[in-house]
Amino acid sequence: MIKKNKEDKMKKFLMIIPLVILLCFAFGCQDKEAMAELEAMKAQAE
Repeated sequence: MIKKNKEDKMKKFLMIIPLVILLCFAFGCQDKEAMAELEAMKAQAE
């Protein structure tokens, strides 16, 4: 039971990694003005 749960977590983790890489790549390709705007929005959200 515990082992299966651990495997499920690993599968979810392995599915999330490519999404994170894609997000980083997408944000990295945007100009710095857009990044600054994103940071401002993050600051407001916190």
